[in-house]
Amino acid sequence: MNEEVYSNKEAELHSMLRHDLKNKLQVAVGYLQLLSDTEMNEQQKQFVEKALNSLKESNQLISEVRNIRSIWDREGYEINLGKILSQVVEEYRTLAEERDIVIEVEGSDGKVIGSELYKNLFSNLIDNSIKHSDCNKIVIQVKEGDERVTVTVEDDGRGIPEGIKDNLFEFGVKMGDNAGTGLGLSFVKEVVERYDGSIDIMGSDLGGARFDIKFVKA
Repeated sequence: MNEEVYSNKEAELHSMLRHDLKNKLQVAVGYLQLLSDTEMNEQQKQFVEKALNSLKESNQLISEVRNIRSIWDREGYEINLGKILSQVVEEYRTLAEERDIVIEVEGSDGKVIGSELYKNLFSNLIDNSIKHSDCNKIVIQVKEGDERVTVTVEDDGRGIPEGIKDNLFEFGVKMGDNAGTGLGLSFVKEVVERYDGSIDIMGSDLGGARFDIKFVKA
């Protein structure tokens, strides 16, 4: 079997496994939701809730692994960062308002080389700030240089613990017990570097965390 055929078979197998796993997880979620509608004591309710959360994280993990596998199959083309940021911010507007978080976007559109995966990239960063930083404000700035466009995403939350800052972009590293699968930021780094960009994390003047992402200008 040549390399191309093997690669296609491997991709097909992964797709089948993901599909079957998601179906089985959905069945388990359905039964647990039915169980949650029955009369239970508080401890039983907590057990069901934890099981549901675990299954939801498993579904998220399957989706994130699929996205990571797809990165290297996608060639770069011209992307309007301003348009993508507007879409992502609008998607998170309601969740942010529920938590009394203000999201501000400043700067130009910024046309860069990349793919639609940039939407997932910004979703990961904004989602992390809203759910895990304990912030009141998220500020996103787009700045154009001669060859690069820099997007800064920062908040006024509690920042990144020093113990994990250096390893934050590695697979499985996450902040706290409720920080999802731990694939999100490693995915962000993979996407940025796929299109010859870079990402750095540092403390923000607002008091929380700051991500500087540099993209190749179109």
